[in-house]
Amino acid sequence: MPFIILFIGICVLLSNQPVLMTVALMSYVIIGRLFWREGEPKVLFFGITLFWLSISIKLFYAIYNGVPYESLSNAANIVDTTYSALIAFIVYGTGLYITTQKARRNAVLSFKNDYGYSSRRLLYVYGGSILAMSVVKGSFGLIKGLDQIVFSLIDLKLGFIFVALYAVYVRRDSLPFAIALISVEIILSFFSFFSGFKDILFAMLIVLMAPKIKLGFKSIVSYSIVAFAALYLLFSWQFIKGEYRAFLNKGTNSQSVEVSQGEALDKLQELAMADKKEEEKEKIIYTSIDRLSYIEFYSESRMKVPAFMPYENGKIWAGNLAHIFLPRMFFPDKEAIDDSKMVNKYCFRKVLTAKSGVSMSLGFVAESYIDFGPVFMYVIIFLVGCFMGIIYSAILRQSINLFWGYTMVLPLFIKINCNGTPGTKILGWMITYYVAFWLFKRFLMGRLETYLKTGVFK
Repeated sequence: MPFIILFIGICVLLSNQPVLMTVALMSYVIIGRLFWREGEPKVLFFGITLFWLSISIKLFYAIYNGVPYESLSNAANIVDTTYSALIAFIVYGTGLYITTQKARRNAVLSFKNDYGYSSRRLLYVYGGSILAMSVVKGSFGLIKGLDQIVFSLIDLKLGFIFVALYAVYVRRDSLPFAIALISVEIILSFFSFFSGFKDILFAMLIVLMAPKIKLGFKSIVSYSIVAFAALYLLFSWQFIKGEYRAFLNKGTNSQSVEVSQGEALDKLQELAMADKKEEEKEKIIYTSIDRLSYIEFYSESRMKVPAFMPYENGKIWAGNLAHIFLPRMFFPDKEAIDDSKMVNKYCFRKVLTAKSGVSMSLGFVAESYIDFGPVFMYVIIFLVGCFMGIIYSAILRQSINLFWGYTMVLPLFIKINCNGTPGTKILGWMITYYVAFWLFKRFLMGRLETYLKTGVFK
């Protein structure tokens, strides 16, 4: 606790917005503490942390760069918007906490309990999941309207990082095999247009933070080092991402891979070894921070609505719900939503649209503001938090034990960090993820449970 107080004090003293910095840090301490439990994989904690960073990270970047916070935005109302977004964070986190509290009450995992599983078979299951996802990814477009289910199955696969690391906790001599398999998955992730290596690293961090630890100076420093190492890799990826993706799709502006895995690996190595100028590094760092931050569109929408456009009075969220209740598998000709068009409509800046292979969204916080104004927007935000918590709790409870429960909910940290996600995708992703979980439980979970215990898959 003294370390946390010292950190808060230093940040407040260095910031040109000391009151805003205090509110930002205290809101995180209060809400974040609700989701930190010893012996629990930090899925909710990590997701809510990323949500908070998407609001407040530029406050810290302003200190790092020695500039006023306001200078990092084109919107004159950025300070007021940040206060509003922090209130949204508190409201969202409260809804999430209320609806997960009961399910989490007795959901503390003992890493000394092996559940009768073979550690080697745990790693076989993890390796098998990597191969299975290669097959699943190849099914894109084969059955029109089922792409969202396929995406959800790929998301669900991320949870098997928990399976691999649990094997290490059960038997320490499984570590080399686990590292080898995880390394293979990280390398394979670079062969897709949207590299998922960062999600793998974050998932590992969540699991490594699960065993009972004392939240003191040493543990904070240790996990900060791991987190900064992950951030270093993320920034390195930002240096080469644009050129690498252009190579993958051969300049077609599509989100596809048109080269072989060998060619992709050679290009990745070439770009990673290339020298970067110092000014390019600073530009990439700012671009990365700007991408993680998701408050600019909200700021502009507050400037444009209602000064230049009236509130929509529920039109956006009514459309979000209507879109969900017309599933693409039954309505394959349903019009695809171009999120960028909404940005262009409700903000002053203009962004590229889906025709250029780009999709940028307002985020559900901005949508809620545009629909219901600066007060009633928080009702929707609270309900979204509740919705996320209900799905999380349902999956945790309906799994056959805590091992499978945490395997299944681990990928949800990505969904919980939804500040920049439009309402349609929040609702759609969570519902289809639950469907993917139900299918896995119905057809595979019990069989894999038997295999882990007996070596027989039936």
